Amino acid sequence: MCAVRIDRHHEDQPRPPVLNALILVTLVTIVVACWYLGDYYLGSAGERTRWFAPSPFCDVLAGSCHTRLGQQGSLVTRLESAPQRVRVSVTIDGLDTRAVEAQLEGRSVYTGEQEIRLQQVAPHRYAGTLPMASCERDSHSWRLRIRVEDRAGVRLGSWYDFDSPCQ
Repeated sequence: MCAVRIDRHHEDQPRPPVLNALILVTLVTIVVACWYLGDYYLGSAGERTRWFAPSPFCDVLAGSCHTRLGQQGSLVTRLESAPQRVRVSVTIDGLDTRAVEAQLEGRSVYTGEQEIRLQQVAPHRYAGTLPMASCERDSHSWRLRIRVEDRAGVRLGSWYDFDSPCQ
C-alpha cells in the first residue's frame, strides 16, 4: 500500500475578513426573515386586517362599488358627498358581522384620519357620516377604508380612492 501525504497547509488558511463579514450578514438576514415570518404567521395576525382590492374602474361617488372579500363574502359601498362631510353606506353579504368601521384620510393634502364605527340601519346594512376637511384647492383626493370584523374576530377590508370637488 502506498501512503498518501496530504498537504494541510492550504486547508488551514483563515478565510478572508470580507468573506467572514458576508457570512455574518447572511446569517443575520436569515434570522430576521425567520423572526418576521414567525411573527406574521403565528404572532398577532388576529389584529391585522386582510385587504381586498375593489372592483376595477370603481367610482364610489358615481354609484356603488362592489368588492369581493375573498371566499368570505362581499360588500357594496356607496358615498354621498356633501359640503365638509361624506355619508357612507355599506351593504354586506355572506358575513356574520360584529362591527363595520370607516376611515377617511386625505391623499392630496394631509388632513389626518377620521374614523367612525358605522351603525347598523337594517339587516346587513351599515351607515355613518364622516367629516371632511375644508378645501384649499379645486378638489381634494381622499381614501376611504372600510373594515369589517366578523363574529370570529377576522378583519377584512377594502379601500376606495376618490376626488371630491370643493364647493
